[in-house]
Amino acid sequence: MSVVRRADVCVVGGGIIGLAVGCELAERGQHVTVVEAAATGQRAAAGVAAGMIAPVSEVDVSHPELTRLALASHSEYAAWIARIEMASATSTGFDRSGTLWVAVHRDHLAWLEHLRASQVDRGLNIVRLTAAEVRGLEPRLAPNASGGLLARDDWQVDPRRLLHALRQALARHDGTLIEYASVGMIERSDSGWTVGIQRDGEVERLEADQVVLAPGAFGAGLVALLLPDAGLRPVKGQVLRLRGEVLARHVIRTPDVY
Repeated sequence: MSVVRRADVCVVGGGIIGLAVGCELAERGQHVTVVEAAATGQRAAAGVAAGMIAPVSEVDVSHPELTRLALASHSEYAAWIARIEMASATSTGFDRSGTLWVAVHRDHLAWLEHLRASQVDRGLNIVRLTAAEVRGLEPRLAPNASGGLLARDDWQVDPRRLLHALRQALARHDGTLIEYASVGMIERSDSGWTVGIQRDGEVERLEADQVVLAPGAFGAGLVALLLPDAGLRPVKGQVLRLRGEVLARHVIRTPDVY
């Protein structure tokens, strides 16, 4: 095994999280190498994600400490997106229209009122809407919409565009991306870390001061090398993409579906 390169930080995983970490560190002057098992985006969650930035709408299912962390991140998100778009000269599809919660029957209205109470209790920006106000925001909704909520601080980004922008920004900040490279070994040494990388049928070595693990849920086996009880597992989801005229201006949710 020969030394092929040296880095201040090796980031394992080239999805949105791995590339975002790599960009941030590279922008701060660190020599960063990101290692991705496939082509960027080929296996990443970004390819099947809806891209919602929704700490307000999901407050009722989040631990209070996690909510505080999400809101702290949310407060810096718009400025961070602007930096990534400037560095990459790429639009990420960032949209601040908000999330429109819609009730179509009495049980939905009761559920949304409970959600609104949870949000108000945490000081979040949420507005109760009448049926007419809901249809005024989204005229193509079904006529049985009976009321709703507007979470103005829930935003959205296009994950596929963001992934591309992060890749461009990493290169702009002189970061290195190695694709089609699997990591089979991570070891601690007196001088830092050694990462074993296999690509093109050869095993190479990368030495780094720090290692960041961001391989996603399907990289649980890799994470287990250092964190046996991390509890990572993939969760099945499905997304349907439609081409044609845009039918809605907001992210639309009901208690049953978004």
